[in-house]
Amino acid sequence: MKETLDKVREENNLLREQQSNLVSEKANLIKKNEYAKEQIEAIIERLRNLEEYE
Repeated sequence: MKETLDKVREENNLLREQQSNLVSEKANLIKKNEYAKEQIEAIIERLRNLEEYE
């Protein structure tokens, strides 16, 4: 019984660590996505400005 409990605790700790890593990865991906969106919006704005002066 103790052996089973130890296995479950170890698995639980591993799952918590994985979850923490996934949360961090998600936050990083959100930041990258926001940066890319800002860059695309800036490019679109520059293109619109070019069209106005043509």
